[in-house]
Amino acid sequence: MVRFAAQTGLRAGEVCGLWWENVDLMRGRVNVAESISAVSADEFHVVPPKNGQSRWVSMTPDMTEELRAVFEVRGPQPTDYMWPGDDGDDLPMHWGRDFYLRYWKRAAARAGLPDSLRFDDLRHTCAALLIAANVPAKAIQVHLGHSSFKITMDTYGHLYSDATDLVSGAMANAFAVSAEPSNVRQMWG
Repeated sequence: MVRFAAQTGLRAGEVCGLWWENVDLMRGRVNVAESISAVSADEFHVVPPKNGQSRWVSMTPDMTEELRAVFEVRGPQPTDYMWPGDDGDDLPMHWGRDFYLRYWKRAAARAGLPDSLRFDDLRHTCAALLIAANVPAKAIQVHLGHSSFKITMDTYGHLYSDATDLVSGAMANAFAVSAEPSNVRQMWG
């Protein structure tokens, strides 16, 4: 679940709200159609994703194969949750009660990670890795389910390196062709 969240960038509630019918193992992607919203330690609601729209998110081939193996072993029904809670497949992993306190905080402590580490930091890791791989910002917006490009840039824009040299290099290349002597004579008479 942790690697899945880091690779897909899904919010905690979106991860918990995935049914097996949302998984397309042939194409290696998941349909984020709903989210789990915890009301209290024992109560939750199923709600639309944060921006109100469903989206398809790609998975790595390794993650797809791992989920395929889980699917073959468990043989879940389409309406079983991918990550069921301790109560079984008919209830989702309850973010606060089941996962965060029982597993996440304990695992982070055992790994010697700071107590301030949040599950949402996996989402930020996903965004940072996509930016480092030069994935276009618009594609990152869609992948993370932001309602606008502005949200993506306001949240992760600081991760983009200073592109001054890239800009000047691109402009130099673009104008190199037009600056050839024959072109200059045509442009300036």
